[in-house]
Amino acid sequence: MGFRIKNCKITISYYCFALIALAFVLRIAEELVVCLFAALLHEMGHMIAILWFTRRLPRRIKLKPFGLNIETDLMLSYTPWQRMLISLAGPLTNLLVYILCFSFLRGEASTALYYFRVENLLLFGFNMLPIITLDGGNILLELLCKKRELHRAEALLCWVSLFTIMPIFFMGFYFAFNSSGNVFFLFMAFYLSLLLLARVK
Repeated sequence: MGFRIKNCKITISYYCFALIALAFVLRIAEELVVCLFAALLHEMGHMIAILWFTRRLPRRIKLKPFGLNIETDLMLSYTPWQRMLISLAGPLTNLLVYILCFSFLRGEASTALYYFRVENLLLFGFNMLPIITLDGGNILLELLCKKRELHRAEALLCWVSLFTIMPIFFMGFYFAFNSSGNVFFLFMAFYLSLLLLARVK
């Protein structure tokens, strides 16, 4: 499902509709909306940075269950610093939103606002992890490429990613067995492992 704005093709994944339906069935629609809005703000941060440097819409935007996939043909034409700023723009947007919420909504807040504040902080921390395909990994890759060839930099980043994921696995197993079945960190570790395996292949 999609439509076009000028030369930019916008598509919506069918998984989005499946996720929304599942949220209503599980009665967690409010939490899902908050999560999706925080993820949308994250991707809008990237989008604003891209528009700032190019003054052009990207080639394609795909709406996925937990964010946007922005495709542009101009990424290689950016300088390393511009690519790092584009990667940094998303997490910084979430951090800024968290700071604003914490500063102006410190009193009694609804459950949705509380989740929104926490979700933005989590997105900032998650995406700044030095793991390949995440924003933190993209920034580290640009820094490594300043003194290494691309294939050597990517190989080193894969090792950094692996050693970053391992403690998250240990935390996941610990919380799963000692915190009433809390599998959040375990799920995150599996997700990050799949990202790493997909990139290595």
